[in-house]
Amino acid sequence: MTPYRISTSRLPLPEAFRVVLLMTVAAMGLAWLIGHTEILFPDGLRYVEQARKFDQGAWTDAVRKAVDHPLYPLAIVATRRVFGLAATPDGRQLAAQIASAISGVLLVIPLYLVARELFGKGAAWLGVLLVFLVPLPAHVFADTLSESTLLLFWTWGVWASLRFLRAGELRMLLASLGFGGLAYLSRPEGLLLPPALIATLILSTIIGPARLSARRWWISPARRRIRS
Repeated sequence: MTPYRISTSRLPLPEAFRVVLLMTVAAMGLAWLIGHTEILFPDGLRYVEQARKFDQGAWTDAVRKAVDHPLYPLAIVATRRVFGLAATPDGRQLAAQIASAISGVLLVIPLYLVARELFGKGAAWLGVLLVFLVPLPAHVFADTLSESTLLLFWTWGVWASLRFLRAGELRMLLASLGFGGLAYLSRPEGLLLPPALIATLILSTIIGPARLSARRWWISPARRRIRS
């Protein structure tokens, strides 16, 4: 059995422990960066300002007149309230960093699943670890930016797409579209996920090694729904 064939909807206990350990390492690293790194990117000021408008109930200004998409600013508002941070510029900035870091820590789960789906469980943990050891992603995840929120939902959508392409599960197709929508609410790039899946399905009928039979392309999801 080749590594890319490994696919299961549930992680065995040793792998689940490995994922938790990776999340712990990511959380410790991002917490240290939040406490020792100055804010690098001015784009974060827009997100903090948009979060302030949400916090004060100015939804029209925060959504219709905003440059950025609303999901990350809403996460900033939720984080500030959950952690009891002050409604001040410093409090909102810290809330923005914590919200970004939380998404970065949660990103470990879909990253591991995608790497496991493509390369097998032996390489998945190392791939995730390398993502957080590279300086730039870690610093971005500890900043007041929406990249980690985008990547969290984007990566879940990629995993669901891989599961759909692998096993023809209709629920995974719906999950992929849903995660794509959440990624779009984080950043406009999230809209690219559904077209990428459609393009893959089209190419799978053309490229020989990746070709899916028409029976599997159309009938497999329906058959699974009937059996369930």
